[in-house]
Amino acid sequence: MTNALQIAVVDNQPIYRQGIEYLLRSAPDYCLVAEGENLSQAVDISVNSKPDIMLIDLNIPGGGLNALRQILSQNNAIKMVVLTDVNCETQFLETFKSGAKGFIAKAVEGQKLLRILKTIGTGGTYAEPSLASSCISHQFYGSNEKKRMLELLTNREQEILELVAEGKTNKEIAIFYKITERTVKYFMTNILQKLNVRNRVEAALVADKYRQKNEDFSFRLN
Repeated sequence: MTNALQIAVVDNQPIYRQGIEYLLRSAPDYCLVAEGENLSQAVDISVNSKPDIMLIDLNIPGGGLNALRQILSQNNAIKMVVLTDVNCETQFLETFKSGAKGFIAKAVEGQKLLRILKTIGTGGTYAEPSLASSCISHQFYGSNEKKRMLELLTNREQEILELVAEGKTNKEIAIFYKITERTVKYFMTNILQKLNVRNRVEAALVADKYRQKNEDFSFRLN
């Protein structure tokens, strides 16, 4: 259990916290170290329990987004993952701007949640596609600008972006292509700069949006 991911959950619905506890109890690679129901308790957990990952509902008393910002201002080593049952464009964008590593629908299936937690725990990020799709449509330009930017990517950069969109971490991409993590980070820096986005989640969403809207656009995969 020493290598198990330390998880905390903050949600004002006891039945949801119990469901998370039951799920994690059945998975040896995860350990629930604390739970709470409001902003104050979330901050206390971040200080006293120092979980690897904190799952936090946006609608907790005091505000989940407020808690996220306060916690990360004190300890940015904690990977904050937002839980929500509302498809809200403003909240989606603000969570990632504030440093969240994940944005997940509360209706997510249990085994999928475990896979997402593993991805985030090993350095990845995740945005629920069903929640992200409508949010992203006009935020990343309603013109062909992003398509042109995507076409500036080299073959290898596009291939790496494909794996990022699948939730792969830098380490997993490095193993897949038999290159170093430092090289992957170099490619990611180029990708973010060329697409003019802040992080890998936004980059993957841009690519996915333009694959959906432009049937003539596809990655140049080998």
